Amino acid sequence: MEVLAPVTFTKNQIYEIVKKTNGCIVWGGSFNLAPADDIIIQVEKPLLFESYDKIIISILAKKIAFGSNHVVIDLPYGERVKVHNLEDAERLKENSNFWLKNLKLN
Repeated sequence: MEVLAPVTFTKNQIYEIVKKTNGCIVWGGSFNLAPADDIIIQVEKPLLFESYDKIIISILAKKIAFGSNHVVIDLPYGERVKVHNLEDAERLKENSNFWLKNLKLN
């Protein structure tokens, strides 16, 4: 995300940016929005375990907790990232679209 724009802001800065522009790109990892999710991630990381459904739920839980009503999810695929091939990326896209639709997020 930082390739496109700065993404680390305080909560107040985010609200000001959204008020001014009607949206923003932000990294919400510092807001402690889903503490249980953060603990699960700490356990999974050294085990090299990552469920694609868990990726979706993790992202959406934080977006909902922050009050987002429109979401852009950028999940690259390749050898050095969480999603390793196009087939898995497509499956992840389908699952994401299912949850976005059912949670009424655009």
